[in-house]
Amino acid sequence: MERDTSDALLAHIGGESFSPTDSRPRKRQKVTRACDRCKSRKRRCDGMIPCSVCSDIGATCSFDASYTRGKLVGPRQPSGKNSPVAPASAPVDQSTQINDTDAANEHAPGEGAQAATASSAYSFLKRAWERFGRETGEVGSLSETDHSDPTQMVPVLNYGDKRVVPPPASSLESLVRKPNGHALLSTYFDFAMPTYRFLHRQTVEQWYKEVCEDTNRLSPARKAIILLVLATATFFEESHKSDGEISLTGSEAHYQAARHELNQETGRPRLESVQSRFAACLYLLHTSRPNEAWYLFGTTIQIALILGLHQRRSVENVQPGGDIIIQECRKRTFWAMSTLDTYLSIILGRPVLIHDADCDQQLPAELDDEELSKPDIISRSSSSRDRIIAASILHARIAHIVRRAAQEQGKVARKQDDRKTEAATKAGNEVAAWHASLPVILSGAVHPTSLVPVYRRQVAVLGLAHKHAIMLINRPMLLMESVRSMLSVKSHVESCLSAADGALDVLMAHTPSEGYAPLASLWFTSYVAFNAVSIIYVWAIQRARGRLQSMQVHVSDDSLLDKAQSMQSHLSSSSYAPGLRYNAVLRELREELQRLQDRKPPSQPNAATPLQSSNVLEQDFNMGFQGLELPLDPDFWLQMDSFPFADLDLAESTLIA
Repeated sequence: MERDTSDALLAHIGGESFSPTDSRPRKRQKVTRACDRCKSRKRRCDGMIPCSVCSDIGATCSFDASYTRGKLVGPRQPSGKNSPVAPASAPVDQSTQINDTDAANEHAPGEGAQAATASSAYSFLKRAWERFGRETGEVGSLSETDHSDPTQMVPVLNYGDKRVVPPPASSLESLVRKPNGHALLSTYFDFAMPTYRFLHRQTVEQWYKEVCEDTNRLSPARKAIILLVLATATFFEESHKSDGEISLTGSEAHYQAARHELNQETGRPRLESVQSRFAACLYLLHTSRPNEAWYLFGTTIQIALILGLHQRRSVENVQPGGDIIIQECRKRTFWAMSTLDTYLSIILGRPVLIHDADCDQQLPAELDDEELSKPDIISRSSSSRDRIIAASILHARIAHIVRRAAQEQGKVARKQDDRKTEAATKAGNEVAAWHASLPVILSGAVHPTSLVPVYRRQVAVLGLAHKHAIMLINRPMLLMESVRSMLSVKSHVESCLSAADGALDVLMAHTPSEGYAPLASLWFTSYVAFNAVSIIYVWAIQRARGRLQSMQVHVSDDSLLDKAQSMQSHLSSSSYAPGLRYNAVLRELREELQRLQDRKPPSQPNAATPLQSSNVLEQDFNMGFQGLELPLDPDFWLQMDSFPFADLDLAESTLIA
C-alpha cells in the first residue's frame, strides 16, 4: 500500500504514469494537464502531444491555455519522457502561477470537478480583465482608488464601488425647500420608480409639505425618505442633461443628508425604517455602488423580517381608514425587495437573501394610491380599469419566474442536456403565460407616445424584463454539447436570439420621451444590454467553430453582429464603471470571434440536411475547436453575469463571492 501511494504521488508530480517493476496490474494514469481542446470540453485526455483524441479527428493539439494548478507541467512526449517546461508554443506566464497552498486546495478531495468547471470560465474572464484592465488601463475599476498607492484606502463595505466624493454639508432646509420640489416628486413617481412602487404617493407628498413647514416635525426615517426621493429624482433629471458622466453633486447632497437622518433613528423599527433604507439601496445602484447597496440591502431585509413583512396578515386585523395604506405598503415593500433580490443575486452572482420557503406574503391588491387614500371609493372602483400598480405586481411575478429559473439552472448545470431542456421549456411556458396576461396598455400594443409618462416607463421596464427572462432561460442552449440535444433546442436558441435582437432594438431605437432613460442611469438596463450582446457573440463564435450550422434563425448573423457591435461601442464610450467592465468581456468575446473568422475554415461535407446522418452532425459539431479559448462551461453564463462586479484581484474562489 505504501508503494502504491508513492507511485501515484510520483505520477502526479511528474505528469506521467509511474510503472512499478513488479507484475501487479497497472493502475489508472493520473494526468496533470489536459490539452486545450479536451480541457474545454471536459474530455478525458492522455496528456500527450498530440493526444489520442486530437489525433483521431485530425485536430491541432495545443497546450496554450493558462495553467493555474501549481508548478507548470508541459505535455508528455510520445517517447514517454516528461517535459518539465512548457513547449515553445506555450510561453510560461509566471503571473498565472499560484502558491503551493492554493494548489493543494484545488486538488482537495471531492472538489475536483467543481474546481475544474469554475476554472475554465474564470480563466476566460480573468484574461478579459488582465488584457483590457491592468495592462492597457482602459477598463478602470468600479472604484477610482489606485490599488498601487497604499494611502488610497476605501472602507471594506465600499470596496469595488465607484468612489463618490461627498459634497459639502448642506442644511436640511436648503435641501428640501426647493422651487422644483413638487416637480421632483413627480419625476420620482412617474419616471424613476415605475415598478418599484413601495411608497404611497399621497403620504409622501404630505410628509414633504410638513417637512417644508417645519424640519423637526417628521421622524428621521420619514425625513430620510423625502431626501432620498429628491436625491433619486435629481439624479434622473441630471441623467437627461448629460451624454457623458452624470453629475452627482445635487443628488449626493440629498443622499448624504438622508444617511445622516438614518443614523439618528432610534427606538423600535417601523415600516418607514425599511422603506427609507430600501430607497437608499436603489439610489446606490443607480450611482454605480452595488457593493454598498448589497450590504445595506442585507440590513434592510433583516429589519423587514423583524417586522414580519414576509408574512401575510389576517384581513380581520385591517381597520377602516389609514391602516389599509400600511397594510398594502407592507406588501408592496416586501415584493419590491423580493424583485430586487432576484436581479441582484443574478447580476452580482450571489445567493438570494429572501427565501421563498420562509415567506407567504400576498401580492399587493390592484389598488392605486388615490384609491387607498379614499377607502370609501374602493368598493365602487371598476375591476377592469387600468391601474398604475398593476405593473409592480407584474414585475414581481416575472422576477419570481426568473428566480426559480436561475435556481433550477444551478441545480441542473452539470446534469444531462435533456434535463436542462426540460427546465428551459417549463420556465419558457411560464414566461409566455405571464406575457399573455399583460393588459393591453402594458403589452406594447399601444405606441408609447400615446401613453402618459408613467405608463411609458412601465411598458419599457416590463418589456426589458420580459426579454431578459427569455434570454436567461434559453441562453444555456447555446453551449449544448451533445448532438442529440442539438436537434431539440432549435426553438430555444431562436427564442434567445430573438429576445437579444429585440432588446437591442429597444435600447437603441427608443428615446427618453418614449420612456427609456439613458443607459448609464439604469443599472438593470445596462445589464440587459450586456446580456444581449454577449449572447449574439457566443452564437457567432459557435457558428464560426462549425457548431449550430444547421440552425437558421429569422435574423441574419450580419444583422445581429452589426447591432451587437453598435451597442458595444456605446458601452465602451460610457464613463460609468459597470459599462466599462461590461465592455471588457465583450471585447474578449469579439476578439475570440475575430480569431475564428481569420482562421481558414475547415473543409465542410457536401450539403446535407440536419437529419440526414448523425455522423454528419458529429463532424459538423467537432470542427473548428483548434485554439479554443471560450469555455463550453455550464457555469459560464452565471460567472459572466457577475464579472463586472467581481474582484479579480482575489483568488479564483472569490469570483462569485
